[in-house]
Amino acid sequence: MKIEKGQLIAGYPSLKIRAILKECQRMESGISFEYLSEIVAKHLEIHSLETNAVITTLIEEGFIHKNEHGWHENTIQGNSLAMSKLRRIPRKKAIAEVEGLLRRAAEVNKGKYYPHVVQKIEVFGSYLTASEDLGDVDVIVTLTMRYPAGHQQSEFLEEFWKKELKKKGVPNYFLQSWYHILWPEECVNRFLKGRARIFEFHQPQDAQAAQGNIKVIFERENDSTF
Repeated sequence: MKIEKGQLIAGYPSLKIRAILKECQRMESGISFEYLSEIVAKHLEIHSLETNAVITTLIEEGFIHKNEHGWHENTIQGNSLAMSKLRRIPRKKAIAEVEGLLRRAAEVNKGKYYPHVVQKIEVFGSYLTASEDLGDVDVIVTLTMRYPAGHQQSEFLEEFWKKELKKKGVPNYFLQSWYHILWPEECVNRFLKGRARIFEFHQPQDAQAAQGNIKVIFERENDSTF
């Protein structure tokens, strides 16, 4: 999402609204209205009694909504604003980075290192517009296990972990408790991003909220060697 210095959202500077949404983004399960009100009051330096109008406007303008559990959370548009940057990227550079992403996806699928393969990559947001510059490229990456559940998958995961631990590149928190089950997928996503800071990866379920403005740019070939 494109923002400019001096731009107002809900009557306040867009950078302050971005800070609110960035803090909300860290609460993956959503937050209560009361806690959201505290966040708004803190960043906008207003009394808690004044926050209701701001939150109402953010909901009406599509930045925040209630999830199925009744908690407040960012919409895709809200997350886009939370991750927006003042620094813009020329479309030509964005296209080159997307081409690199596609090459890395093909490499994941053809290789034998990662337990997951890239099933599909979709883009949405400003990349599909005619804008000559972009803040980021919104991407939905769908991964699936390379092998069906069973002995072959277990053996592959075991070998993968041996290699990863030998490299000593796994963050400590991924080795604690149940977080370790997330690393194989996270590992693929990090490889796909490469050194490019332009990509914002979203969950597959975000596709529904994008209201059809999505383009598939990569699909896995049906190859039994995967």
